[in-house]
Amino acid sequence: MIFPWFFPFLRRCPAVLCAVLVGMWCLYPGSAFAVVSREDKAVMIPELPSQQPRLQYQYLDLAVSRQDLLFANFSRPGRAAEIYDRKGAYRAQVFTYRGADSRGFAAVANPGTPSELNYGGTLAVGVGEPLEIQMGYIGGRLQWSEEDYLFNPPTEQEANSWNLGAQTQWLDNSLRTRIEYASSEQRLENQNNAMENTLGRAMTAEVSVSSDGVFSSGWLDRWQGTALYRAVDRNFYSLGNLEPVRGVDMAQLQFQSEFRGLGVALEWKQEGHCDAVGMTRFDPTLNRSGLQLNYQWQNPFPLPLGRPMLSARYYHVSQWQTHDVVALQGYEMLQEADEAGVNLKFDYEQWRWSVDYLISEQDHRRLSLDASVQDWEQPSDQVHETAELLLGWSPTKRFWMNLNARWNDQVETEFANRQQYRNYGMQAFIGDLPRNLSMQMEYYYGDHALSQGLGDDLATQFRSHSGNARITWQAVPERGRQPALDIYLHSSFNRQFDLANDIELSHWSAAVGIELFWGQY
Repeated sequence: MIFPWFFPFLRRCPAVLCAVLVGMWCLYPGSAFAVVSREDKAVMIPELPSQQPRLQYQYLDLAVSRQDLLFANFSRPGRAAEIYDRKGAYRAQVFTYRGADSRGFAAVANPGTPSELNYGGTLAVGVGEPLEIQMGYIGGRLQWSEEDYLFNPPTEQEANSWNLGAQTQWLDNSLRTRIEYASSEQRLENQNNAMENTLGRAMTAEVSVSSDGVFSSGWLDRWQGTALYRAVDRNFYSLGNLEPVRGVDMAQLQFQSEFRGLGVALEWKQEGHCDAVGMTRFDPTLNRSGLQLNYQWQNPFPLPLGRPMLSARYYHVSQWQTHDVVALQGYEMLQEADEAGVNLKFDYEQWRWSVDYLISEQDHRRLSLDASVQDWEQPSDQVHETAELLLGWSPTKRFWMNLNARWNDQVETEFANRQQYRNYGMQAFIGDLPRNLSMQMEYYYGDHALSQGLGDDLATQFRSHSGNARITWQAVPERGRQPALDIYLHSSFNRQFDLANDIELSHWSAAVGIELFWGQY
């Protein structure tokens, strides 16, 4: 295959990237040129008269709206150019981003601060009606100077990743398949040590069967089954997607159906760690299986509470270790948990609110290989209970408010240790206080109490208050591509109390600033 060296070659030769795009545009007379923005990811194909140029260009933020091993809806304040065929024969994109670290103006004023450079591209080509080939590349470089690490020499880190995938749609979209392979390379270099290369790989395979096409739904309104397998080794790395858990192989089966407002979801999932096993490290294999039921009906109450939806769920989770791990550690760890929950949600025109309750009982056991040896380090079983209340209210476009409360109790049944968490929060927004003046504020309260069965002397309790508020005045409102100017006042506070030791910590800050916007936003 050519791809392991083809993408780094494009990275070192930016002119080749431009030539590829221009060449594809010349081959397809119905092509159009556009730039993808973060705010409007769905690019509209312009309907241009024949006497006008076929190319369109504009300067907007980049946004790669793809969800694969390389990208997870990747967006940065950079620039992206895209070329595509009107009939969907191909779609190609190149992008670049160059910036400093989070120190902002200090990084600009001091050229010795870390600098970051990202670049890459994506390509999707339709091969016939049911098959589409996708490929992508993303690279980046981060440099540190002597000012960043006073006692260390300048260091440079570089990461390159590429992927190749294919997806098909058969039987009028009833059968869909997707397979993807990705590879990455990381290089770390400084003046004292030789350059270190780290290679990583990942792959994904997915098959989905549904009643959307030629397959009959039978007595159900709709059904869908999905099988997924993903393997990501611990060295795989992508600048555009940090979500996949590295060092884990995962297999998953899902089935969903709906019948007269009743939804059923079945799930089975297994995760296994593929890292090197250590003497003190617990790397179990996790199995998770369960059932979830949803039912939505018209409001049976005379009050305007909204359209209700009732949901119930049950899952069984078990963790176990392979024989090689048990033989290496000298003991076996077993963990099992049963989770059950219920949720009631109401959706109304101007508000939404929901109540959720979850209980989990966990069984922890440690077994020695030698039955004659008594193990005094038995872990305790645990019981978790969580209740949550959410309320959202938005009577007008100029005002909205969210309220949330969460209660969590955790009890270790073996030692009679108990932890209680109480968290309350509020977020609100008010616009046009008078004209062009708005305010957004947040407040959170937390209470954490720990009581141990050995005695009251070890009990602790913590409380916290935190919040922030921001008042913004649009001195120059947004109007197309004209410059806009905001002046804001921001304040925040945080207070923490250790009631057991009579200790109090507090922090308060305020800031006044301006924000200047230029271009299309």
